[in-house]
Amino acid sequence: MRLRVTLGGVLFLAIAGEAMGCQSTTPTDRPSGAIPSGSSSAPGLDDATVGAAALEAVDAFDGTPEAIARLNGIADLGGSPVGALAPLVEDADATRRFCAIYLIGITATSPADIDILRGGLDDGEPAFRAIAAGALIGRGVAEAIPVLIDELDVDGQLPYSDPPMTISDYARDALEVATGQSHPDAAGWRAWWSQAGASLRWDGERYVAS
Repeated sequence: MRLRVTLGGVLFLAIAGEAMGCQSTTPTDRPSGAIPSGSSSAPGLDDATVGAAALEAVDAFDGTPEAIARLNGIADLGGSPVGALAPLVEDADATRRFCAIYLIGITATSPADIDILRGGLDDGEPAFRAIAAGALIGRGVAEAIPVLIDELDVDGQLPYSDPPMTISDYARDALEVATGQSHPDAAGWRAWWSQAGASLRWDGERYVAS
């Protein structure tokens, strides 16, 4: 069990605002492109209860498939864990920051949630910036685009990706899916962003020139 994010076999945190089902990490199989609501089939749980469950999952996280499945399960509890997780986005402990950014990325639904997730764009860990940007780019937050462009020059693996994926490949796939563009390298993406960035708008599916 690995991160709950895939699009046609490619790790990608958010398209049109929500996470995709990934292999056995979801309670039911979803077709590629299916958009769950971020709320679950358990409507009775309130935000405080879900937040407490999220914090327990973060505290117990050890990187095992079971721990990742527990994180993924938070998205199916109904309420929002974002308020409880918000302080952890800037936690000194990298594991806690990862869990918070990832969980907020798959559960954020409101503008306030999105603002909290924006904090991950400045994280000191390139992989965490990429995770936050991957969630935000599919929610119409254009400021995630230059962050992902910068990630194209980053070496290293995206944590817990299955199959393993580099940060740069993840960033490239996220950019291509969200913009419909394809450029050979970071320089090409930067040239495109410099020319087109100011005119882009989110149409609910991808960024288009206004």
